[in-house]
Amino acid sequence: MDEHRIKALVDVLDLENPDLWKWLTGQEQPPDAVNNNPVFAAVRSKVTENLNHAAPATRAKPGQPWVRGWDDKRGQEGGPKFGNQ
Repeated sequence: MDEHRIKALVDVLDLENPDLWKWLTGQEQPPDAVNNNPVFAAVRSKVTENLNHAAPATRAKPGQPWVRGWDDKRGQEGGPKFGNQ
């Protein structure tokens, strides 16, 4: 990474996790400064690509908050023992 990308990475790492997750997953629009960050754009692209492989029924509509956690059935009878299964 060049110096510009390293600074962009540090800026992304300094963001608040709840806000960052909402912006990466399309639940909310990020501020322009974040949206124009090349590292954020690269991570958002990868997150979007990964989400596009999931069944639509398991996701919220764009701009809407997620209701369930990805592993909220872990530990329940018949639920996954590990990870996102």
